[in-house]
Amino acid sequence: FTITEAIVSHGISIPVVVLEVTNTSISFGWDPPPDLSLNETGYRVELDPGEFLSSTNNSNFTFHNLFPGVLYHFRLSGVTATSDEFSSEISQSTTPINHLVNIGDRITLSCFTTLNGSLNVTWRNTRVEEQLTEDSIRISRIRGVDTLQLTIESVLGDDFGVYECTVESSLSMQTTTVELSVSPNGSVSIMSVTTFYAVSQTIQLHCLSEGGPLNEYQWYFDNTPLFREISPNLTISSAQPNNAGVYLCQVSNEAGFGLASSNIYVLLDPSIADLDEEYLAGSDLEIVCSWEGPGAYVAWHKFNDLIYYKDINNRTTFTPDMVTTSSVTSNSTHSVLLITNSTVDDSANYTCISLVHEVAINELLPADFDERSKASVLVSFIGIPDAPQNISREGLLFSWDHPTMTGYPLFREPQIFYLFILLNAAATENLYSVFILYPNSSLSIPREVVVPCVNYLAGFRTFTSSTAGNSQSNFLALPFTFSEEDFRPLPFIEILPFQQRVAAGDSVLIECSSTNDIGVFYWSWYNQTSRLHAETISSEGSIFDIDSFDSRVIESSFFYSLFALDEVTVEDSGLYTCAATCNAKFTSSIGDLNSNFTANITLTVIGNPSAPENLNRNQTQFTWEKPLVTGFPSFEEGTEDLWYLVELFEIPFNSGNKQLIFSTSTTQLQIDLASVIMSCSTYEIVVTSMAFVNESLSQSGLNSSLTFTESSNLIYLSDSNVITSIGDLATISCSSDGDFYYWAFFKDGLEIYNVTLTPTVNSTSQENGRFSFHSSIRKIDFQTSNVSFTDAGLYTCVATCRADEAMNNLSAIVDNRHDVYLIVAKQPGLPFNFIQNGSLLQWDHPEDLGYPDLVPENLRNLSYNLHLSNETGIIESVTHPYPSNSLPLE
Repeated sequence: FTITEAIVSHGISIPVVVLEVTNTSISFGWDPPPDLSLNETGYRVELDPGEFLSSTNNSNFTFHNLFPGVLYHFRLSGVTATSDEFSSEISQSTTPINHLVNIGDRITLSCFTTLNGSLNVTWRNTRVEEQLTEDSIRISRIRGVDTLQLTIESVLGDDFGVYECTVESSLSMQTTTVELSVSPNGSVSIMSVTTFYAVSQTIQLHCLSEGGPLNEYQWYFDNTPLFREISPNLTISSAQPNNAGVYLCQVSNEAGFGLASSNIYVLLDPSIADLDEEYLAGSDLEIVCSWEGPGAYVAWHKFNDLIYYKDINNRTTFTPDMVTTSSVTSNSTHSVLLITNSTVDDSANYTCISLVHEVAINELLPADFDERSKASVLVSFIGIPDAPQNISREGLLFSWDHPTMTGYPLFREPQIFYLFILLNAAATENLYSVFILYPNSSLSIPREVVVPCVNYLAGFRTFTSSTAGNSQSNFLALPFTFSEEDFRPLPFIEILPFQQRVAAGDSVLIECSSTNDIGVFYWSWYNQTSRLHAETISSEGSIFDIDSFDSRVIESSFFYSLFALDEVTVEDSGLYTCAATCNAKFTSSIGDLNSNFTANITLTVIGNPSAPENLNRNQTQFTWEKPLVTGFPSFEEGTEDLWYLVELFEIPFNSGNKQLIFSTSTTQLQIDLASVIMSCSTYEIVVTSMAFVNESLSQSGLNSSLTFTESSNLIYLSDSNVITSIGDLATISCSSDGDFYYWAFFKDGLEIYNVTLTPTVNSTSQENGRFSFHSSIRKIDFQTSNVSFTDAGLYTCVATCRADEAMNNLSAIVDNRHDVYLIVAKQPGLPFNFIQNGSLLQWDHPEDLGYPDLVPENLRNLSYNLHLSNETGIIESVTHPYPSNSLPLE
């Protein structure tokens, strides 16, 4: 057939194709069958010719619901023909019109389409293979009627590439592209490790740029192109002075070009003649720097500070104020720095740099130069140090601060030492001298070179140590006298060892010694406030004068005094004081002594405490009172470290009986008797006072004891209440966690059964009609068969150790009993006076509730069942608990 008209609407209306068939006698069909797919979109279409095919005559057929972009095949009279492919238009443009832009430009890419309806539009840069999403800073997308725009507010260097616009509808997808080129202008830079190179060093430059595509590189030297250098990297091996100059890199593409330049300097290889490291301050020094080849410029640095920069003909001047004692002379091969009348401040690291070309002053930093292009020397000028500062003394120990000015520069560790000289007060006799190396700043002189209560003079001087020679400070003197202030004894008690708390009967030794080991002429001992002993030590160290005598002071010397106590008692507790002075100042009252010359220590002697008072028992709680005598001295009252040993024995006691031990610091103890003792047995509890002296020693005192028989083991029931019906079997079980030998059962306060057991006859059974009892020393069971309504009541089981414990008087038994209700239920009566009162149903309780009267109301498990019904039967049921007798009718 032939296609006479192809009408395709791309709007919302349905596409229609009209075909004219030249031979109307041929049947119409599909080839292939109507199971078609929409090309690449993935939609599947099944077409029935009868649903979309219509004919106005025998030769014209109209096809409805066809989709644009789909190739349809029709078979007519065995001949296959093909319709035109339905398509739409898509194109693009850029603003600016050309696609060549600079970094920072604003550019808009426009995509035009003839597709309408619901469209999905995506933009992407095919170079980076990712979609461009809109953000609030740089990229925006605008959708017009037939225009789809992508705007880049500020183009970046890597925005170049082929941009693809894709428009996709539910039936078709179309794509168009545009290429964007970004100029490297403004992005070109040259990277180099340094701009200063030594002779024979390799120069390496790298040109960095953005933009693209197809950036091309060209290097220039002093505006002359280097035709073979067309890559980003430029390498010059073995640099020479003629390689110094301006290097320029040009980067270009179809969008434009960019430039960058770098100054490269080639420095000569200088050297400095050998010099000593140290010189005395005030001397003159020449530092000679030389090099090979004709130098044009010379720079000198003191550390990192530029102090001289001139050409060899002095055409460039730079004379800083910081160097007033130095001068420089130079020619094409060397330069001489002259330092005259030097000081410590002239100590520094001096650096010489020789250049072929002039360099900006702010670029002349020694750290930026390769070691081969500079020469350095470290010079130290050693001056006169100051004397030591802030000299002080404490006993035999002298200390001082280092001098502010050591004579050494700050960058050098001072090589100094101090001279100490001990003189008599008239400075006519040198008693002792010693050198002390820095950084030590203290000295302890030997005991044997001084005598207490004598005036002395200590002298100090600082010395430097240098290869250039030594220098010394002025002499600094400190007068002093070893007086009472130097004698502050340190006593201590030596008991196995060093214990201040001892047990009565122990032996104690108190040693009082001088803290500075200089010596003491006068010793005295005090107990509380009374003087015990006072003596004078001769210059030879022996005792020659005793003011008061106590034989317990067993030994004294210049350095210590010993006070001994044998078999101490609690009364020996108290404060002991020793006093040491340079002059005899014996006094009968310790209050008259200066605390600087005394040392105190408290001795605590702990004796035997008495037995605890008023030992009592209340069930499982045992209590007692603090003993009248604690064994501690009175000044520790209220803080005594007093403990109690509690022992529990079974009587009669033998090695096989129980002995349980507890300890406590309180005057009461809770013992879980049920877990440790047996019922109906006799026990003795013993409480002993314990006074703790130290961690490893305790002092035992007297004890108190209490004997008791335990009969308070707990009994318990298997059920708190037993509920049964008339004619059933009822069982009440009563058990104990201890042994009981007498059991009894009561009903409503009246005894109905009792039994006595022994350790050998420990179980029995008895039956009486409907009733039976089964007993053991730990359990009793009561059973009644064919229960009647009169069997209901309050049942009580009682267990004791002996049968003579007033079992006929149940009200007098408080412990070892348990109560349980036997509840017998029968059929209750009917409620009556059942009425409807408005929305409320009400009734009266039945006269017979089915429980004995003695059963408490809270134990009566009674309820009502109410049924709502009509002629078809029950339609609602509800259970309502007693004692309520009304229910809302809902």
